[in-house]
Amino acid sequence: MKKNNNRTQVNAVQRFKDACNDIAEAVNKQLFDGSRKWYWIGDDVGGACDYEEADILNPDDMVRIIENRTTYDEYAEWRDANLDHAQYINLKSWLMGARHEMFNKDNDYEDETSEKDT
Repeated sequence: MKKNNNRTQVNAVQRFKDACNDIAEAVNKQLFDGSRKWYWIGDDVGGACDYEEADILNPDDMVRIIENRTTYDEYAEWRDANLDHAQYINLKSWLMGARHEMFNKDNDYEDETSEKDT
């Protein structure tokens, strides 16, 4: 029984790694027309995936890109906006409509509420 359990665990790990590789390749095709070479940073399959040292994605964002049929232009808008601002907006929030302009560094909300209280 123990040998069978070990084989099941090894098979589960291999299926996970295969699925992660399939997802990485699907994103490569969807965003980059399959033109980029990609690899898992530190050979850690399921961690951070580097697409030709230009774009680094984690599996959660890769799945989100596939599920939302995100185009390269949509992806690049999110990536570039994060590079242009000190504040980071995750892809899930971005796809739900969050933009950097919606958030003020000086926290206007606190200023408005404190003015109303006085």
